[in-house]
This record gives sequence, C-alpha cells and structure tokens, in this order.
Amino acid sequence: EAGLQVLRHESLTRWYVYPSPQVLMRRLHDTGVMLSGQSLSIGTMKTILAHYAQRYALPGGVGATWTTLRIEASL
Repeated sequence: EAGLQVLRHESLTRWYVYPSPQVLMRRLHDTGVMLSGQSLSIGTMKTILAHYAQRYALPGGVGATWTTLRIEASL
C-alpha cells in the first residue's frame, strides 16, 4: 500500500537469558518500549514480574525471545 517493492526480507529469533524479570523489563525500557495510557501500579508490576519469573524460569534467570525483522525495499 505504501508503493514499495519488497526486494528481500528475513526474520531472526533468538533466545536470551536475563538474570531476572526486572533486568528484562529494564532492557525493554532501554529500547524505547513504553506503556500507552495509564501506568501500572507497583503492586501490579510486582505480580506480573513474579508470574513471569515463575513461568519462564531457567538456570541463571528467566528466558525471553527477541525477533527482529529486516526488510529491504525500493520505490
């Protein structure tokens, strides 16, 4: 719809282990991720982080995936 011709695209997914969910959240924040609208309360954030720690626990911390998409296009 933008009038671009996609010449090539590729995606790459990688697994990372973070020491804690808090470190993961800081990493997300450092990349520019923000909540839109109303902020979460400290209690709600602690509950979310505790659930994440329990569900995605790995030796040495918690796991998370990052997927990047590279698109090469021309007009």
